[in-house]
Amino acid sequence: MTLCRLQDIRMGYGGEQVLRGVDLAIEGGTILGLVGENGAGKSTLLKILAGVLRPVHGSLVAAGSRPRVGYMPESSQWYPYLSGAQVLRYFARYTGASKQAQDETLERVGLAAVRDKKLAAYSKGMRQKLGLAQAILGQPDLIVLDEPTNGLDPPGIIDFYQILQERAEQGVAIVLSSHLLAEIEGRTTHVAFLRDGQIAASGSCAHLIQQAGLQSRVCLRGARRQDLLCGLLDGSGWQVQTQQDGVDVYLDRNEVSVLLASLDLSLLGHLDVQVHHPTLDDLYMHTLAANRSAVTPGTNGRAKSVRVEAG
Repeated sequence: MTLCRLQDIRMGYGGEQVLRGVDLAIEGGTILGLVGENGAGKSTLLKILAGVLRPVHGSLVAAGSRPRVGYMPESSQWYPYLSGAQVLRYFARYTGASKQAQDETLERVGLAAVRDKKLAAYSKGMRQKLGLAQAILGQPDLIVLDEPTNGLDPPGIIDFYQILQERAEQGVAIVLSSHLLAEIEGRTTHVAFLRDGQIAASGSCAHLIQQAGLQSRVCLRGARRQDLLCGLLDGSGWQVQTQQDGVDVYLDRNEVSVLLASLDLSLLGHLDVQVHHPTLDDLYMHTLAANRSAVTPGTNGRAKSVRVEAG
C-alpha cells in the first residue's frame, strides 16, 4: 500500500538545481535504499521527505493524513552534558512516547546500560544508536535515515537492520541512503537510483535487474570432456564462452536451475560450478555509470560455489 508519494519535487541552492522533478512512491512495509553519487541530492531529498526542508516546487501526497515521520540525519548533534535518557525524554515531548516506551527503545537499540551516561562520553557508534532510538520513538509511519550505520561495528550493523526489519514487518515505511551497496543489498526490499536530480530507476532489485537485462554467469569447470560439455550447450540459446579450463554460460537468473538440470553427469563426470548472480553493484554501474559499455553483466556478481558429481 502506498503510504505517500513525492510528486515533481524541485529544489535548488542559489543558482544550482539539485532536484529536478523527483517522483517517488513510498510503500508501507518496505525498506527503500536511496542510492546515488556524492552531490546527487540524496540528503536534500530525505530532508524534504522528513519535512525538514520545503521544496521550491512539488508536493508530498499522502494516502490519508500526512504520515508521522521519524528522522535520523547523517550527523546528529546534541548537548554533550545531556544523557541518552534525557535526549529521548526531550523528543518524547513531541512524539507523546511514554516513559515505558522510552525505556524499551533504549533497551532495543542497546543503550540501556549507558542510558544515564553523558553524551560527551558516548562513542560514535553509541551516538548512532541514540540517533536511531529517537527516529523510531513514538511509532512513526515513516522512518527516514541518512547514512545511518556510519560508526557502527559489525554486530551493531546487524542489529540495526534487524530493528528496521521489525518495523517494516509492522507496516512502517523506511527510506535510507547509503554508499555501502554491499551492506544494503539483501537488507532493502527496494532501491531508487538518483541521478542528475531525478530518479533514474526504482523498484525491487530483482525487478530492476530483470528490466536491465543483467544476466547471471555460471562457470563450469573440470568436465571429463570439454567438447561434450560444449555439445550439450550447443543450441541452448544461452551465451557460451569457452575458457581454457571450462566454459562460462550467461543466462537469466531463473534459467540457472534449468542449465544445471540439463547437465549429463554420466558423460561429464564431476563438475565444479560457480554461480555469479548480478549484484547491486552491477545494477548501480548499469544505471548510473558514465561509461556503461564497460560493464560486463554478471562478471562482478558474488559467487556461490558447488561441486556436482555423478552418482
